[in-house]
Amino acid sequence: MLSFSGAEYKAGEIWQYPVNDQLQAIMVPSLKAGEIYTEQFISSMANDNDIMVTNLLRKNDLTLGWYPVKPVYFHSGKTDKIVPHFNSVEAYNVFSLQGGNVKLYEYEGDHNTPVADYYLTMLEDFKKLQ
Repeated sequence: MLSFSGAEYKAGEIWQYPVNDQLQAIMVPSLKAGEIYTEQFISSMANDNDIMVTNLLRKNDLTLGWYPVKPVYFHSGKTDKIVPHFNSVEAYNVFSLQGGNVKLYEYEGDHNTPVADYYLTMLEDFKKLQ
């Protein structure tokens, strides 16, 4: 059971794939909402029927009304299934539009493929901050 603002939801009422813990919830099998969430959940969100869940999602959205005041570096594999690439792109775009000092590094491959490139780039960026 998941609890949002006092309302209880079974995982099967939200996700179309097996979700028994938080890690499984972020291991999405697709980038298509219709393959991640149940039709009922999507409909509820689209029609704002479940105001508590909608408000909770908005309240916890770090891209609304907030931007970083220090440099932020996003590193993202284009085929990452752990942290989907679109999440990094969206955060980068929103923070950029709001005046944040952000940089997006995009790598071919998944979550683990660009580790060496990420590490070297991160070291260079950190040196610039000193």
